[in-house]
Amino acid sequence: MFRWPGQQGIAMTKPDKGTAASASIYVRVTWGAYGLNFTVNSTDTPTLNCHDKHQTIVEVAPFDSEKHVTTHPVQLTCTATGHFTLSRSLDEAFNLLAIDQLPKGSKSEDKLPKESSYSIPYDLYPRNVQIFMSETFSALYECASRVWRLLRWRLSALGSHALFETILASEWSRDGHPPWRPFAVKLTLSASIQGIPQLDAFATESVQNLLTTDAVEPTSEELLREARSLHMSNPRAALMLAVAAAEVGVKELLIDLVPQVEWFTLHVQSPPLVGLLKNSLSQLPVRQGAGTPAPQEVVNVMERAIKARNNLAHQGRFRVLDVNLEEVTNVVESLLKQFEYYRGFAWVTPVWS
Repeated sequence: MFRWPGQQGIAMTKPDKGTAASASIYVRVTWGAYGLNFTVNSTDTPTLNCHDKHQTIVEVAPFDSEKHVTTHPVQLTCTATGHFTLSRSLDEAFNLLAIDQLPKGSKSEDKLPKESSYSIPYDLYPRNVQIFMSETFSALYECASRVWRLLRWRLSALGSHALFETILASEWSRDGHPPWRPFAVKLTLSASIQGIPQLDAFATESVQNLLTTDAVEPTSEELLREARSLHMSNPRAALMLAVAAAEVGVKELLIDLVPQVEWFTLHVQSPPLVGLLKNSLSQLPVRQGAGTPAPQEVVNVMERAIKARNNLAHQGRFRVLDVNLEEVTNVVESLLKQFEYYRGFAWVTPVWS
């Protein structure tokens, strides 16, 4: 078993004000992965030091069914363990948790269904404990994901873009040794509700008319569909594709409504999307309704999305928290529908007027 840097004489993180110097815990989280193709020697488990303020150590190992139970076909595990200082109030809270009692200020279970729906006992804890647990998990995930990305890059490992497919364990200990106790993680689910369209006589007639005019599905719609399919498993690609869908949709709109600019549209840099949404739509010879500027909330979302796309494309930087990908794809969908309305497709309802 490896030794912790703190046990080898490396200075610990200086406690914050109101923190007892000896108050700290070790937290470890184990993730499971099965979508990446590389192997690990079970007799020589790699351990990597992240050199962060929590002295986080990341271990990569083959899945051990005696340690973890899961219904997923996990092949590899990635465990991040860090050392976290505690304020006095957090120290008191974990002292109580160590004897299977909820910290002071916890909610009673009869109030829980009215206020929350995700996990027990996480939502029972007082706010300061929840914040600490959330920040701790995020710090460990950041280290584990960094190690995982570097490993697959170094090994040229093929497989899923997803980092980890499941959480196998989340635990804490006072000294980094047994007993390890459960460390609550708040799991959230993202879901959307979308009506299921029905193929009726009107839709059939519309498609027949499209076939007669030799039409095909717009490339912008295909790009948006790809973005939606990747927004959970590959958020970077989803962002690039979503913004590209909007930019291609603009070119499709311009070429269709103003054919004389086709050569310039195809051979020069794309016109600034945000500027067109603000200033140019009203000048286009639209076939339905009247061209009007996009709503400001639509412009704001696209400005953020384009900035994030540019940071990714030109600087290699991208954080999912900087943009809401579901919001971006929804806004791009609304733009494409508005563009298609302007192009004269009779079945399209305008998003704004």
